Amino acid sequence: MAVLLYEAAEDVPAVIGRDYRDALRSLGLGDSWIQALNVSATDFNKFRQEHAAFLKRIRNYVGAHREKNALAQLEVHESLDHMEVFRLGAQFSEPLRSLVNFKMALTQYLKHPGVLLREALKTTEGK
Repeated sequence: MAVLLYEAAEDVPAVIGRDYRDALRSLGLGDSWIQALNVSATDFNKFRQEHAAFLKRIRNYVGAHREKNALAQLEVHESLDHMEVFRLGAQFSEPLRSLVNFKMALTQYLKHPGVLLREALKTTEGK
């Protein structure tokens, strides 16, 4: 779980970064959509800043075995507070839930017939 939390905390903010925001703007979505996305992005970034060092250590020494020193791996594993990893999983679920809610609202908006028609017209204007 620690490896997944570390990787997700690194990757999700990149996925919803500048290119994603530019794509939202190209759909004609207003600032309120970007601001809603910013809430999730801020929470993901805060999580990463607060917990990256702890999770990276677990990832490198125990989860992904990047550290080849078996004694160092064992030391980290024995000192690991497993409940803290579970608490972090629960904490990570908050910005993740916020992002899922944003994506669900976006999907509902994008399947509106007026939005679909506008986007279809955009594609034919370029021809």
